[in-house]
Amino acid sequence: MYGGNIHEMAELAKLAEEAGWVRWDGVMPTKMESNGTMSNMQPDAIRAMKAYLLTLRPDHQPVDIIIEGETPGNDLSSAIAQLQPYVDADVTWWLETMWGERADYNGPDGVHKRILQGPPVNRP
Repeated sequence: MYGGNIHEMAELAKLAEEAGWVRWDGVMPTKMESNGTMSNMQPDAIRAMKAYLLTLRPDHQPVDIIIEGETPGNDLSSAIAQLQPYVDADVTWWLETMWGERADYNGPDGVHKRILQGPPVNRP
């Protein structure tokens, strides 16, 4: 979890190196805002984090970056626009998550509906 500026992030990465975490295949960074809410890291911070982690990895082996969030299943162009900055930041995986209350999604039926809408990719 990342809750500060780029210098604090570098310190966390140093601790990760000392603990041996840099040998893992990837990271799933999360940012905590000053009000305690969680949000995704911005693409520039992701690029900086990835560049730094690559300097710590043996032979500069690749590292996966996993980001989670929710895209509108009924608006493909908005979903693609939401994800494009993460694609440009070389994020490897997007996890479609629905962390709200089940009532927000009309229970299991709403979750099932979102699954059936499929991933936010250009479709023919």
